[in-house]
Amino acid sequence: MHSMKYIQPILKLENLTKTFDGLHAVDHCSFAITPNTITGLIGPNGAGKTTTFDLITGTLEETSGKIYFKDEDITHLEAHKRARLGLARTFQIVRLFPELTALENLLIVLHKNYQNLSHIFFKPQGELKRLHDEAREYLKEINLEHHAGALAKNLSYGQQKLLEIMRSVATGAELFLLDEPAAGVNPTMLRHIEKIILYLKSRGKTVLIVEHNMPFIMGICDHVIVLDQGRHLVEGRPQDIQKNQLVLEAYLGRRRPTLL
Repeated sequence: MHSMKYIQPILKLENLTKTFDGLHAVDHCSFAITPNTITGLIGPNGAGKTTTFDLITGTLEETSGKIYFKDEDITHLEAHKRARLGLARTFQIVRLFPELTALENLLIVLHKNYQNLSHIFFKPQGELKRLHDEAREYLKEINLEHHAGALAKNLSYGQQKLLEIMRSVATGAELFLLDEPAAGVNPTMLRHIEKIILYLKSRGKTVLIVEHNMPFIMGICDHVIVLDQGRHLVEGRPQDIQKNQLVLEAYLGRRRPTLL
């Protein structure tokens, strides 16, 4: 018999814990993410999903435990340094630069300078054109090329979500953490978001998604991890998770399952 080849996880959490005033929001949580996969992180409200994202990206400091990214201990690394290593994140509440145009929101990321947009305009002409062309290509991918000059705050909610996801793509990151990408968007926008996520996987990237939209998660993910009350409950293939009794009870008590 051939032994299965071990694949080094791109992300690994070991006994990760976050306590607020004695309450465990994340409670000795351990899991690993395989490279070039789409993984769903699900669980009932208050399960600790967004807090886990905050700990992974460094916007919150853990109480105890370890976080490894590409086998490097990043537990005490500042958020911006984690981003430079190849971690990108979107939020439940869209965080674009509202007073900048759709194009400028991408330019600022492509330029790798988050402090000062004016630097972009003093680049050599050829370099400036290359940046603009690249930014327009990203907008084209999400059908926003005709809105390049529109202020981000004037775009529809769905368009803002698409722009935020595409802005994270433009960072060139290796691991994308998407916090509720499907929330509040219409079916057309959702198909665009799905297309972007599948595109990322096709380019060898890894995606971790927190989401309440179960049909979306079960349809797009290779693997699903379930949290309950801050703890790792179970994980497995979507088709197995949908039938798992522990998961159904965590979501619904013992009532009729509606995870499909």
